Amino acid sequence: MSWSDCDAPSLNAQYFEEMGAVKVRENLLTDSNIQESVRLVDEEMDSIAREQRRRLRP
Repeated sequence: MSWSDCDAPSLNAQYFEEMGAVKVRENLLTDSNIQESVRLVDEEMDSIAREQRRRLRP
């Protein structure tokens, strides 16, 4: 089956891609979400650093 065999009308891909990008910016890339992500990464890095220091102790 190819695209030409489909009877459904085509959608405007650029419109939906732009709309998706706008929704991501509005709903996911908020200051509070970014701050929480940074906090979680910081906690994980601290945990890894503690584990590495523990392994290096004689």
